[in-house]
Amino acid sequence: MSHPQAERRAAQHLDRQGYQAYLPLLAVRQRDRVVRSMWHAVQVPLFPRYLFVRFDATRDPWRPVLHTLGVASLVRVGNLPIACPDGAVEALVATEDGRRTLEAPRALYAPGDAVSLGAGTALEGHQGVIVKLRRSTASVAILLLGGLRQVTVPLDALHRL
Repeated sequence: MSHPQAERRAAQHLDRQGYQAYLPLLAVRQRDRVVRSMWHAVQVPLFPRYLFVRFDATRDPWRPVLHTLGVASLVRVGNLPIACPDGAVEALVATEDGRRTLEAPRALYAPGDAVSLGAGTALEGHQGVIVKLRRSTASVAILLLGGLRQVTVPLDALHRL
Protein backbone atom coordinates (compact mmCIF):
# COMPACT_ATOMS: atom_id res chain seq x y z
CA MET A 1 0.00 0.00 0.00
CA SER A 2 1.14 3.52 -0.68
CA HIS A 3 0.41 6.78 1.03
CA PRO A 4 -2.62 8.61 -0.45
CA GLN A 5 -1.86 9.83 -3.99
CA ALA A 6 1.76 8.65 -3.75
CA GLU A 7 1.50 5.55 -5.95
CA ARG A 8 3.71 6.89 -8.75
CA ARG A 9 6.37 8.13 -6.33
CA ALA A 10 6.43 4.76 -4.54
CA ALA A 11 6.77 2.91 -7.87
CA GLN A 12 9.67 5.15 -8.96
CA HIS A 13 11.56 4.70 -5.70
CA LEU A 14 10.99 0.94 -5.70
CA ASP A 15 12.35 0.75 -9.27
CA ARG A 16 15.43 2.73 -8.20
CA GLN A 17 16.05 0.22 -5.41
CA GLY A 18 15.96 -2.66 -7.88
CA TYR A 19 12.46 -3.96 -7.20
CA GLN A 20 10.10 -4.55 -10.09
CA ALA A 21 6.98 -2.47 -9.34
CA TYR A 22 3.78 -2.36 -11.39
CA LEU A 23 1.11 0.32 -11.06
CA PRO A 24 -2.01 -0.46 -13.15
CA LEU A 25 -3.52 2.74 -14.56
CA LEU A 26 -6.94 3.69 -15.92
CA ALA A 27 -7.86 6.55 -18.27
CA VAL A 28 -10.64 8.80 -16.97
CA ARG A 29 -12.08 12.20 -17.81
CA GLN A 30 -11.36 14.83 -15.21
CA ARG A 31 -12.62 18.39 -15.00
CA ASP A 32 -10.00 21.15 -15.22
CA ARG A 33 -9.40 22.83 -11.84
CA VAL A 34 -9.37 26.35 -13.27
CA VAL A 35 -11.58 26.26 -16.38
CA ARG A 36 -14.51 24.23 -15.08
CA SER A 37 -16.02 23.68 -18.53
CA MET A 38 -12.83 21.97 -19.80
CA TRP A 39 -12.15 18.26 -19.43
CA HIS A 40 -8.86 16.33 -19.65
CA ALA A 41 -8.02 12.67 -20.14
CA VAL A 42 -5.81 11.63 -17.22
CA GLN A 43 -4.30 8.37 -16.00
CA VAL A 44 -5.31 7.41 -12.45
CA PRO A 45 -4.42 4.26 -10.49
CA LEU A 46 -6.83 1.40 -11.11
CA PHE A 47 -6.59 0.47 -7.42
CA PRO A 48 -5.95 3.68 -5.43
CA ARG A 49 -3.09 3.28 -2.90
CA TYR A 50 -2.15 -0.20 -4.22
CA LEU A 51 0.70 -1.27 -6.47
CA PHE A 52 2.38 -4.62 -7.08
CA VAL A 53 6.01 -5.41 -6.23
CA ARG A 54 7.77 -8.57 -7.44
CA PHE A 55 9.89 -10.38 -4.84
CA ASP A 56 10.06 -13.74 -3.08
CA ALA A 57 9.19 -13.12 0.58
CA THR A 58 10.97 -16.29 1.70
CA ARG A 59 14.39 -15.48 0.16
CA ASP A 60 14.47 -11.82 -1.01
CA PRO A 61 14.97 -8.90 1.36
CA TRP A 62 11.54 -7.27 1.52
CA ARG A 63 11.84 -5.10 4.63
CA PRO A 64 13.46 -2.24 2.64
CA VAL A 65 10.16 -1.98 0.74
CA LEU A 66 8.50 -0.84 3.98
CA HIS A 67 10.93 2.09 4.26
CA THR A 68 10.65 3.28 0.67
CA LEU A 69 9.34 6.80 0.05
CA GLY A 70 5.62 6.66 -0.75
CA VAL A 71 5.10 3.15 0.68
CA ALA A 72 2.80 2.98 3.72
CA SER A 73 2.75 -0.80 4.29
CA LEU A 74 2.56 -4.22 2.67
CA VAL A 75 -0.49 -6.44 2.61
CA ARG A 76 0.52 -9.14 5.08
CA VAL A 77 -0.76 -12.12 7.00
CA GLY A 78 1.05 -12.18 10.29
CA ASN A 79 4.60 -11.09 9.57
CA LEU A 80 4.92 -12.22 5.91
CA PRO A 81 3.66 -10.37 2.82
CA ILE A 82 0.87 -12.01 0.83
CA ALA A 83 1.65 -13.13 -2.71
CA CYS A 84 -0.78 -12.39 -5.55
CA PRO A 85 -2.43 -15.41 -7.15
CA ASP A 86 -0.58 -16.74 -10.19
CA GLY A 87 -1.55 -14.91 -13.34
CA ALA A 88 -3.31 -11.97 -11.62
CA VAL A 89 -0.67 -9.36 -12.46
CA GLU A 90 -0.14 -10.85 -15.92
CA ALA A 91 -3.88 -10.46 -16.59
CA LEU A 92 -3.72 -6.81 -15.51
CA VAL A 93 -0.70 -6.19 -17.77
CA ALA A 94 -2.50 -7.87 -20.71
CA THR A 95 -5.47 -5.49 -20.40
CA GLU A 96 -3.35 -2.35 -19.91
CA ASP A 97 -3.82 -0.98 -23.45
CA GLY A 98 -7.61 -1.16 -23.18
CA ARG A 99 -7.63 0.75 -19.90
CA ARG A 100 -5.26 3.47 -21.11
CA THR A 101 -7.53 4.63 -23.94
CA LEU A 102 -10.53 6.76 -23.19
CA GLU A 103 -13.55 5.84 -25.26
CA ALA A 104 -16.29 8.36 -25.91
CA PRO A 105 -19.48 7.48 -24.02
CA ARG A 106 -22.15 6.06 -26.28
CA ALA A 107 -25.85 6.04 -25.58
CA LEU A 108 -27.52 2.67 -25.26
CA TYR A 109 -29.62 3.39 -28.35
CA ALA A 110 -29.45 6.02 -31.08
CA PRO A 111 -31.79 7.01 -33.92
CA GLY A 112 -31.25 4.65 -36.82
CA ASP A 113 -30.49 1.58 -34.66
CA ALA A 114 -32.24 -1.64 -35.68
CA VAL A 115 -34.21 -3.09 -32.77
CA SER A 116 -36.65 -5.82 -31.90
CA LEU A 117 -39.66 -5.16 -29.68
CA GLY A 118 -39.49 -7.35 -26.60
CA ALA A 119 -41.78 -8.73 -23.94
CA GLY A 120 -44.25 -6.35 -22.36
CA THR A 121 -45.40 -4.87 -25.67
CA ALA A 122 -48.35 -5.86 -27.80
CA LEU A 123 -46.00 -6.04 -30.80
CA GLU A 124 -43.49 -8.45 -29.30
CA GLY A 125 -41.10 -9.87 -31.89
CA HIS A 126 -41.61 -7.13 -34.49
CA GLN A 127 -38.47 -5.51 -35.84
CA GLY A 128 -38.02 -1.84 -36.54
CA VAL A 129 -35.76 1.20 -36.55
CA ILE A 130 -35.53 3.84 -33.84
CA VAL A 131 -36.75 7.20 -35.13
CA LYS A 132 -36.71 9.35 -31.99
CA LEU A 133 -35.56 8.93 -28.39
CA ARG A 134 -36.96 10.45 -25.25
CA ARG A 135 -35.88 9.90 -21.63
CA SER A 136 -37.55 6.53 -21.09
CA THR A 137 -39.31 5.85 -24.41
CA ALA A 138 -38.46 5.52 -28.07
CA SER A 139 -40.46 6.01 -31.27
CA VAL A 140 -39.84 2.99 -33.46
CA ALA A 141 -40.82 2.68 -37.13
CA ILE A 142 -42.19 -0.80 -37.91
CA LEU A 143 -43.99 -2.39 -40.82
CA LEU A 144 -47.52 -3.04 -39.62
CA LEU A 145 -50.80 -3.59 -41.50
CA GLY A 146 -49.19 -3.00 -44.88
CA GLY A 147 -47.52 0.32 -44.03
CA LEU A 148 -44.78 1.98 -42.05
CA ARG A 149 -46.08 2.94 -38.61
CA GLN A 150 -44.47 4.66 -35.64
CA VAL A 151 -45.06 3.21 -32.21
CA THR A 152 -43.83 4.51 -28.86
CA VAL A 153 -42.40 1.86 -26.51
CA PRO A 154 -40.39 1.92 -23.27
CA LEU A 155 -36.62 1.67 -23.75
CA ASP A 156 -36.38 -1.44 -21.58
CA ALA A 157 -38.68 -3.28 -24.03
CA LEU A 158 -36.15 -2.92 -26.89
CA HIS A 159 -33.42 -5.33 -27.94
CA ARG A 160 -30.60 -4.38 -30.33
CA LEU A 161 -30.34 -6.48 -33.48
